[in-house]
Amino acid sequence: GYAETIDLPVGEYKVKEVTPPAGFILSDEVKTITLTTEDKATAVFEMTNMANSVKIRKLDSHTKLPLANATVKVMDASGKVFYEGKTAADGYISMKELPAGKYTWQEVIAPEAYSIDPALYSFSIDAYGKVTGDVQFANDPITLEILKMNTYTNAPMAGITFTLQD
Repeated sequence: GYAETIDLPVGEYKVKEVTPPAGFILSDEVKTITLTTEDKATAVFEMTNMANSVKIRKLDSHTKLPLANATVKVMDASGKVFYEGKTAADGYISMKELPAGKYTWQEVIAPEAYSIDPALYSFSIDAYGKVTGDVQFANDPITLEILKMNTYTNAPMAGITFTLQD
């Protein structure tokens, strides 16, 4: 960014960022500028912002191990899709330069052999990059339980072998 002011009187000035660029962390840094009669017409200084980031993590609900290939959609407060992507091998989706605000997110495709989590989650990120809310979720593996019952006694039967075919 660039800022300019004209005809400042001689003296000491403190410069602080009030609003960061969208997707960047607000800096608390204060620069002191001293203008004297010997100064050139221009005082130049630089302030640096760090990009904020959010990570969403997907886990197996039983083993608590990370799950890859879960497709997650993240929407901003107006409902516009901000990001859509798949979790990596470590179970994370990483997003950078999110403007401060409220976001909702949802799993749209579950990893193979897992049931989809239909819940709608949310998180907020403030001007300082602090994230609050839901940033982790888990999936249940798809399981099949077969119980063979004796039709005369209604008792379970042991030692029965089943073959599952696709």
